[in-house]
Amino acid sequence: MLSKESNEVAINGILTYEDFKKYTKYHQQKIVVNYFFVSIIVSMAVFSLILPVSLFLLFLVYLPLSLLISGAVTLTFMLMARLLSRREYKSDRAAKSEMSYVINNQGILQKRGKSSTYFEWDDIIKAYENKELFRLYVSKSKAIVLPKRFFSTKDDIESFKSILRENLDTKRVLID
Repeated sequence: MLSKESNEVAINGILTYEDFKKYTKYHQQKIVVNYFFVSIIVSMAVFSLILPVSLFLLFLVYLPLSLLISGAVTLTFMLMARLLSRREYKSDRAAKSEMSYVINNQGILQKRGKSSTYFEWDDIIKAYENKELFRLYVSKSKAIVLPKRFFSTKDDIESFKSILRENLDTKRVLID
């Protein structure tokens, strides 16, 4: 809900396992892609060290074999990450509680039950917008996850984006 007089957005909701899965997917996306390409290069290097090297073998045998192995290893990595994220979500009682947020030019107030946490804008190191949610990183691996369904209206989302742009360096804001 947007407060007109103070450029403030108030939102609330419960983070579901589906939300958490989407956050994990977006968070690990770059890591998975890099892992895939590095594993292709490593497996091709191993093949070329073990077996004779020729251009024909390199592109007709080693590359497809490397793609297959890298794909299988990356898929295994992704499945393990999904299992770990499920375990993480199930063990985090706070994540499954209703959260409310008040976002304004001073910072972000996060409330859950009787607990409150206040984040100043300097605490946010990076902000991303994805199709379904916003990720506001307070460390390299910890983020405030705000699903777009927490916002009452599209105007609230636009006001939130405006507050982000006003208070974070443009290098730290990756939103539409």
